[in-house]
Amino acid sequence: MSEESAERGAPLSPEERAERVRLAKERAAAARAAREGGGAVTSAAAAAPAGSTATPATTSGAAEPPAAAAPRAERAAPATPEERAAAVEAAKQRAAAARAARESGAAPAVAAQPTAKPALSPEERAAALAQAQERAAAIRAERAAAAAPAAVATPAPAATWRIGPGGARVQVLAARPDARAQEVATRDAPTRMVIRRRDFLRGGFWSGLAVLAVGGLATFLDFFNPRDITGFGGVVTIPSVDVPKPGDDPFHFLEGKTWLVNLKPGEGVPQEFTSFAAPSKNGGLLAIYHKCVHLGCTVPWRPDFVFGGVTGWFRCPCHGSTYTKGGIRVFGPAPYSLNTFLITKVDANGVTVNTGKIISGSTNNDPQHTVDAGPYK
Repeated sequence: MSEESAERGAPLSPEERAERVRLAKERAAAARAAREGGGAVTSAAAAAPAGSTATPATTSGAAEPPAAAAPRAERAAPATPEERAAAVEAAKQRAAAARAARESGAAPAVAAQPTAKPALSPEERAAALAQAQERAAAIRAERAAAAAPAAVATPAPAATWRIGPGGARVQVLAARPDARAQEVATRDAPTRMVIRRRDFLRGGFWSGLAVLAVGGLATFLDFFNPRDITGFGGVVTIPSVDVPKPGDDPFHFLEGKTWLVNLKPGEGVPQEFTSFAAPSKNGGLLAIYHKCVHLGCTVPWRPDFVFGGVTGWFRCPCHGSTYTKGGIRVFGPAPYSLNTFLITKVDANGVTVNTGKIISGSTNNDPQHTVDAGPYK
């Protein structure tokens, strides 16, 4: 390829491209050998222009002077980050100049080679690295202080020392945990209440047993301490219209299982049976329990029954126990006279009887206690 075609930027043939690639590889190999051997190996390919097709010279030719080879070796291997950055910037400038020359059709201008910096010792590199770390830590601290709220004081990071490259001591900054995180970490963990299966079953058993015991006791007390009882077993009132007149037949009040008797003075025991008990002297009201004291049969009043020449008796239909109008036993297997109830009140509205209060019949057939009939005389 001619120099005119290279300057004009004409398209290259395949042979020319292959030749350029070969020359570039040879230059790269020579530079790598120079870096590894500490010197510079010259070749015709490295000194030839990019468009030249001349055969490169081998390393058996004359070598460059040591003074010229040393800076080139130093430039090939930068030692510090700053040197690397400067080399990259110079390469970018050279590439930009070559690209501008190709586009304009002129020969590329050779960029000025940067002045080689002297190589740094390990101690100098360690000192430069420590300074860079300190500057970075200061910048981070400034950013954290600006971002943190004014009311919250940010603890200063603790400074520590470490051994850097070449044995030099380097100061580094260690981060501290947040105060809130430290407070949470120092709190005691919440205590969990763990219930074992055996404890749960034991507690359930005893709880159920206690419920059963309390329920049984409540039922017992309720049964033996009745409240607000109506009808038999409580206080009943026999209306005034049902209260018999003195000497009339007894009235059977079924709600209270009571025979209400209104005796005249001297009535209650016939004269033929005064050997069993004396008749009522003043008469009055008498509330008789209608259950026979023998086996509990209901005893009716038999006004037409004749016994011992006398008409009108309480006669048990089960075993024939016979009682006078005042409830005195005169015949039969009954062991004693009929039981009576306590009369608590007698007024114009009726007679109030407490059927929960039973007065046992006398075993020796003494006259029954009567209550003044009041307005029902």
